[in-house]
Amino acid sequence: MKNRTLVLIAIIILCCGCEETNFEPETHNFRFEQLPGCQTLVYNNLEKAGADSCFNYSFFEKLVVEFCVSGNCCPDSNRFAVESKELGDTITISVQDTAANLCRCNCNYIILTEFQNLTGNNYFVKCTDKESGRVLYLKEVKRR
Repeated sequence: MKNRTLVLIAIIILCCGCEETNFEPETHNFRFEQLPGCQTLVYNNLEKAGADSCFNYSFFEKLVVEFCVSGNCCPDSNRFAVESKELGDTITISVQDTAANLCRCNCNYIILTEFQNLTGNNYFVKCTDKESGRVLYLKEVKRR
C-alpha cells in the first residue's frame, strides 16, 4: 500500500510539473501578390541575395521577399496560390500553380511577399513548390 501511494504521488508530481508545449507555427501578417505578366528581369529595388539569383529581399520594419516561379504563359495572371508559415528561424513560402496550362510556352512570374510583425533579426526563407515539394530558394535574410 505504501509503495502504491509513493508511485501515485510521483505520477501526480510528474504530471503537474509538465508544461503544455505548443509546436504550432507562428503566424504573422502576411500578404502576397503575383506581379502581372511574364517577367524577364527582376526588379532591382531590393537587395540581391546571391549572384544569378531571382530571389531578392528587403528587411527593415517588415520583410519583403520577391522571387521567380516558372509557369505556363497562359493565363498570365492569378496563376499561383501562396501560403507561408514560420517555425523558429525558418519562414517557408509554398507556391502552387492553380491555373490551366493553355499555351505551349513557359515564363517566369514574380511573386512578391510581405511579412509584418516579425520579432527576429535573422531568418532562413525557404520557397518551395507545394505540389512537388521541390525547394526553389533557401536563403538567409538579415534585418538591416
